[in-house]
Amino acid sequence: MVAWKAMTVLEKTLRWIVIAGFFALPFIVFIAPFPGPLKPLFDSQDYFFPYITGKNFAFRIIVEIITGAWLGLAFVRPEYRPRKSWILGAFAIFVAIIGLADALGVYPFKSFWSNFERMDGWITLVHLFALVLVASSMITQKLWRWYWRLIAGISVVVGLHALLQLFGKAALGQGGAGGLGARLDATFGNPIYLAVFMLFSVFIVALLWLEDWQTRPAGRRLPISILWGSALALDIAILFFTGTRGATLGFIAGAILASLLFIFFSRSDFEGAATLRKIAIGIIATILILAAGVWLSRDAQWVRSVGFLERLTSISLSECMHRNSGSIACTTSCSTGSSLADFWDFSRICQYLHLRSLPCGVIRIGLPCFPARPVKGRRETWERFL
Repeated sequence: MVAWKAMTVLEKTLRWIVIAGFFALPFIVFIAPFPGPLKPLFDSQDYFFPYITGKNFAFRIIVEIITGAWLGLAFVRPEYRPRKSWILGAFAIFVAIIGLADALGVYPFKSFWSNFERMDGWITLVHLFALVLVASSMITQKLWRWYWRLIAGISVVVGLHALLQLFGKAALGQGGAGGLGARLDATFGNPIYLAVFMLFSVFIVALLWLEDWQTRPAGRRLPISILWGSALALDIAILFFTGTRGATLGFIAGAILASLLFIFFSRSDFEGAATLRKIAIGIIATILILAAGVWLSRDAQWVRSVGFLERLTSISLSECMHRNSGSIACTTSCSTGSSLADFWDFSRICQYLHLRSLPCGVIRIGLPCFPARPVKGRRETWERFL
């Protein structure tokens, strides 16, 4: 990175724009239609799909600003240009393939722009690629550490807001009352979105806790353990109270896998390594014991009275097979080369199965599906829906 004293005023300004914009991105989770002292700045009540559009427009605007500033830096300074990376190259190829498939698909306009309800499409994918490009070129290891700490802190604030919903002190985004049976959504307006945010936050907090624990002497670990442990407990609790089964099962599987990897592959050249391995073994044992206990008590009243426990224990193999078999059949029956919005081209049953389970259009994108369907097939499909 260029020495600070050697920078011009313009270069310093552009660099600060990039860094400030990058660190501003996590705060877009607070853009939501809720009252309070932050309402003039963060309220999105007047937007169409206010929980979606406000956050996405802010994300795109910030990314475009920092990308423009980065381009100015990269044009005059080789130090700011992207380095060779297989991951970055693979991402660029993926974006190009999706763009070509969208252009040749049945609904190129919708595939490119998406809609206000989802706001994904190729335009969002390009913004994500630009963000990765800028971050890989500008953000140092030290800044990354502070960035993850910022996300951990924001997850605590979001978790506290979700706790207010749990105790009935704040309204749920999708309506309804709080309590143990509620599905919390905080500032996301959708329990699934909050669950995914907390799923990432849980492992970020756990990694930060582990890093700080390893780098501190034995006598200075208690304060940081209380801090990170409290944040981790809050994030896990909110994740469970979203009632999102996929994210919850993903967390359980991820915790077991991470513990196993730590037990067998972690370094042993630091103080307390043996203690951490015992903790990892305890985590696995605790998860298995609690899971078995809840499953064996699935018909008990105390399980049925807690929303996320009732949803977890209601999972059945027949239900999963019923949903996935229909979606897989839909996937294999549709022609290859679909773009991001081409699931609207399927039959109404396939549309339902797509929205309920496996994303047909996404899992079939790849090199075998690179050439989109022929023009004649697209025209026939389009005419059938007119």
